[in-house]
Amino acid sequence: MTGQISATNLLALKEQLHDEEGTRRRLALRLEATRAAVQQAQHALAAAQLEQRILEAQLVEKDRALAVQRRLVSPIAMLAHDTLVEILFWVQSAVPEHWTEQMHATHVAYLLASVSQEWRRVVLSTPRMISKGANPDVEHFTSSYNGL
Repeated sequence: MTGQISATNLLALKEQLHDEEGTRRRLALRLEATRAAVQQAQHALAAAQLEQRILEAQLVEKDRALAVQRRLVSPIAMLAHDTLVEILFWVQSAVPEHWTEQMHATHVAYLLASVSQEWRRVVLSTPRMISKGANPDVEHFTSSYNGL
């Protein structure tokens, strides 16, 4: 009788098989629900990432607009061209004497010109700002700061 299963054992095996198949069905249903939840979460993540990129772009644009508005209402932006020239020339003249002539003529003028596009236009259109001492390499300077 070793090769045969008794009726009692067979009944027990069938019940165990039935229970295991029920457990498998429940696991499959849980897996399906979990996959659906993951897919839903992935869609929510993608939507949130898209919203994040949109908000970041809007923030960058708002920062640009605010920068323009701040420049427009800035007291220094309201100065007349001649007044700004005098202020910049005064700043350039206030550099300590122990600086070399070349540094005085080029470095200070270039530093002032790198503040903004308007200051660059003022410095480069004012010969006395860049003619003191050595001749600066204006062409190199303007090509270096075209991105301002």
